[in-house]
Amino acid sequence: MTDTRSRLVMVFALAAGLGLAAAAPVRADEPPAPETVEESAALAEADARAALARGDLERAAELARAAERLAPSEERRAFRDETVSLAVHEFRFRGDGAFAAGRWADALAFYEEAADFAPGEPKLKERVTAARQRLALENSLAAQARGDIAAASDHAQRAEELERELAEHRRLSRLSPDAPAPADAPAWSGARIYESRRDSIVLVESTAGDALGVVIEPGVVLTQRSALSGPSGKLRLVGGGSLPFFRTAPHTQVDLALVFVGELDRESVPMASGLRIERGSRVSLIGAQGMDLGYEDGAVVRVGRALAGPAQLIQFTGPVFTGTGGLLFDEKGQLVGYGLPAVMGGPGFHYAIPVEYALELLEGARTTATSD
Repeated sequence: MTDTRSRLVMVFALAAGLGLAAAAPVRADEPPAPETVEESAALAEADARAALARGDLERAAELARAAERLAPSEERRAFRDETVSLAVHEFRFRGDGAFAAGRWADALAFYEEAADFAPGEPKLKERVTAARQRLALENSLAAQARGDIAAASDHAQRAEELERELAEHRRLSRLSPDAPAPADAPAWSGARIYESRRDSIVLVESTAGDALGVVIEPGVVLTQRSALSGPSGKLRLVGGGSLPFFRTAPHTQVDLALVFVGELDRESVPMASGLRIERGSRVSLIGAQGMDLGYEDGAVVRVGRALAGPAQLIQFTGPVFTGTGGLLFDEKGQLVGYGLPAVMGGPGFHYAIPVEYALELLEGARTTATSD
């Protein structure tokens, strides 16, 4: 056994309250001395930081938890929470990639790894259930292809049960406008972005329907063109209240429009290029059913043309809101696109219109105002 291996064995044995006859400096029939416990905790923390530096997040999280169990302190607790959070979100990110590629077994394995570190996190429960449901469907189709009708029926029945369970997870995980972000959520997470941007979100109401909107300049809201029946309507504000509007600027190519409301006193969200966002970048989608807002995390698959249309679109992974589309933010909380409510890319794939098309509308509005 190497020295490093012996150190790890000793650390985990102490963390579990056990003694080792050969590897540990104390006998199995007596508790470790306080200085030995502190030394072991310091060793575990040092090894955790080394694992973190080389990108082994699972090992880093395990060691950080062991160090905190051996000799609890505020510093070790903070380091444990930070390391565990990084591991959770890394496994979830890998799971999202596997889910997007249709590798349901791999996605399930990654999601379950993440759930082991954060067993009470509702979004992870939802993802685990979604992966299990897709895997059950895949197994049903495979059984049907080989003529095993009984197994196909069993897998299909299990998929239906998981679909109902998934619907319940999604119902329970919807955030209210007052829900705070988890304390251990990293800066790029949907929870943090949702918390910082929700006051800039509105619901645009007209006789044609409702759509989500977001303030991109003082008095200017970006929304869906298809939800507008004309130049007038009403904005419903998160947290209560409403304002009328009487002027809009629809885009001629894509399903976007600007709504102008001079009395709107809400902070503008920052924007960044949606066309230049890199493949694999983490993104968060804020969406709504009515004004019941929520968020989902995902990743960029590609940026390009879709369905032979004229527009460039952002293709991304993750669940999508079916009612009013959504607002796509990058990991810095910058708006990069407007998520389409229709599922065009098949299971696990969705599209957003890059903000560059909104900037075209803004530039046209400024030109019109100058000429007037």
